[in-house]
Amino acid sequence: MTPPKSPTKIILEVDPRRHARLYNVHGEIETGIYVRAVVRSSSGDKFVSCDIADLTKASLIDWLREKSNHNEHWNEQIILAILGHEYEHVS
Repeated sequence: MTPPKSPTKIILEVDPRRHARLYNVHGEIETGIYVRAVVRSSSGDKFVSCDIADLTKASLIDWLREKSNHNEHWNEQIILAILGHEYEHVS
């Protein structure tokens, strides 16, 4: 499968080790924040919905940076959501 071409979109990648552990062990990290990402394998690439905890480190950083370019409070909102807090803008 060929990834979609878009000059402004980044392609996120799943870390197979992180992705597999979430389905094999109870109580592992899961944020509840889902994105579309590619799973790379020798049989071909496949796009899936996955938790941001499944992303490679580089993809997670790219995703956070890309989102924060459009909203200066994005990273704050993500951390608050992961920790179960409601977001309230503080100047």
